Amino acid sequence: IFESNRIELKNHYHKTARMRTKAAVTAVARRCLSVSEGTAAGRRGHATQGKSFVDARRWAQKQPGLAREVLAVPPPPLGPQIVNAPPSSAPPASSLESYLKLRQWDMTMVSTEDRGVAMSLISHPLTFPLTLGTHMSTLLNTCSEKHRPTITGSRNRSRSSTLRLCCVGARAEATLPDEYWKELLLSASLSGGFQTMNEDVEASTSTTCSIDFIGPDVSPHLQSKTIVLDVPWAIKHTLEMNFHKYYLHQYIAERYKVSKNSVSAAAKDRSAALHDRSFDPASQLSLWDGYVLFNPGIGHPNLAKGWIPTLRYVINTRRPVLITAHSRLDSERDWSVLKATLLDLGQDERLQRCCGHSDDDGEQNPYRLNPFASRLDYEDPFCSEAGLHLGNGKEDGSNYMYVRPNMFSLLLH
Repeated sequence: IFESNRIELKNHYHKTARMRTKAAVTAVARRCLSVSEGTAAGRRGHATQGKSFVDARRWAQKQPGLAREVLAVPPPPLGPQIVNAPPSSAPPASSLESYLKLRQWDMTMVSTEDRGVAMSLISHPLTFPLTLGTHMSTLLNTCSEKHRPTITGSRNRSRSSTLRLCCVGARAEATLPDEYWKELLLSASLSGGFQTMNEDVEASTSTTCSIDFIGPDVSPHLQSKTIVLDVPWAIKHTLEMNFHKYYLHQYIAERYKVSKNSVSAAAKDRSAALHDRSFDPASQLSLWDGYVLFNPGIGHPNLAKGWIPTLRYVINTRRPVLITAHSRLDSERDWSVLKATLLDLGQDERLQRCCGHSDDDGEQNPYRLNPFASRLDYEDPFCSEAGLHLGNGKEDGSNYMYVRPNMFSLLLH
């Protein structure tokens, strides 16, 4: 009887241990595989998980140790041959595979048979920082001289550059673990983005990228934080992240109200009012150097109306805007709204630049496939209801039913 109880207790212990391990991996998967988070489909209702999502989740639960190793972010490179290397000697990564190779991301423990599902697993938490990082150089180059990132300090000593970005309609990207957002600093270096920021500054300069995550789905419990890439052989790169649970147009209105009230109070003292410059309506259009909209769904029938005031503000600033879409249909709907808004605001030249040639009236969709899109797909409930299922999932996004976060991207400048 004692032996029987001992064996039963042992089996119960191992079962409990397996359940705890499974729960731990499920927690990691829930955080890194939150496909419906941060997508237009997720905001409009229930989105069924696609085959690649289900396969990745099952693989992670079946082999939790391997899943943890695959998701483990390696330390920064040990030498300057990658970070801050001139673009000619270290060309930007053109795919997830090439980026992981440059980053020396260890995938050797994964069998050839499981390599595809493992790549799908790691692609999802990396899609946001890598998509933004690889566009950083273009994002900066499209800024006019008066829109250049802020540079502080004198020319005879070290100076710092700050790029201010606003992530509009933020959702899952706002909750991404810090170690993945640090990849933004590394990937931006690979794409030559920081060289663009510091082309006129001494090598000892530090660079800062500030991102304000603004959206109604941003958690009110998130606190501002700073992520630093500081190695002895490279420029110090800093990522500052701030979180605001607002619609963007509401956030702007609140800032405007606070600024106006502060001036009204100061106006009671005439001498103080003469020297007060804190209230400047035009400054409300220059809060950020650029904007990022991950899978916003600005053209989706259930979301388009709510995006109107925010989208008009963003386009009116004339700052560059990086926009992604999770399917070809999503990009076509969004482009239709973008085109109409540009024309309505008299920004025909931006429409022409975006299309690449002057004789295009905007009929051609300028969105392009994003090599750093998430490889986890799910079923778009709107397309399912509309009968737009076009067969099996396709890598080019032509199957409207199965969508992937950041599958297409567009830089409006």
